Amino acid sequence: MVDHESLELILNKEAKRILNQIKIDFYDKMSDKKKALINSLIESEKIIIVDNGICPLGRNILAHGGRAKGDGKIHYYPDSREFESDEDMIEECSGILAHEVFHYFIQPDAIDIDDDYREMASYYTEGLVEKETRKFCMRHPDIKYTHANYGHYMKFVNMVQGSLDSGSYEIIFSESDYLKNIGKYKDLYEKIMEERDFVLNFLNELMDKAANKDEWKAIRNIKVMFLRYANVEDVKENLNRLQFINKSDLAKLENINEIEL
Repeated sequence: MVDHESLELILNKEAKRILNQIKIDFYDKMSDKKKALINSLIESEKIIIVDNGICPLGRNILAHGGRAKGDGKIHYYPDSREFESDEDMIEECSGILAHEVFHYFIQPDAIDIDDDYREMASYYTEGLVEKETRKFCMRHPDIKYTHANYGHYMKFVNMVQGSLDSGSYEIIFSESDYLKNIGKYKDLYEKIMEERDFVLNFLNELMDKAANKDEWKAIRNIKVMFLRYANVEDVKENLNRLQFINKSDLAKLENINEIEL
């Protein structure tokens, strides 16, 4: 049984440490509204709340940010997972905390986005959060972070960031509507999703044909790395190292070159 009270204390303490570091790094670039927000979060005793039960957004979701329930708090659902020990539970929950904290500052501000683009806008925002979280944690290796499976989200961000001018911290921590021109990138978004779906379907087919658990795990590991970093060449290289993979199957993956990004 998960000790929710102890976990909540640990996560609150770590969240405040992350927030204080964000304040040190970026306070001079924040709008007055974001300055007030971060000061309020640091002073709060309930930055993180740990709930019993399964996340209403999906059985396998471990946490979500404050927008999901509209209360401004990050909700964790440790009972949705099986942990071998309390240490594993703490490590997994702590590993995604920085990403959730960054969501306080990187949010879709546009309220007039066409319904056709809302999913794409959410995709872009998630990629921007992941990109900035990874950069932040690289500068501060004492802050634990487990990279989320948002490689293609980041690829989308990287490919449009210049023209949206959302790469600077002045934009991220201001009140700028960085999604106002997102609609014109629909074709690019669809091509990136096409690449993602093509490779994932290919890897899922290989997993279905795996002869044993070890083969299945080997392919699954490649799939996880693809989801995290969206590198097709790495998929090809790593599959070529697996002797049990049929070369005729590998030839099918070469079709990915037809998708030009």
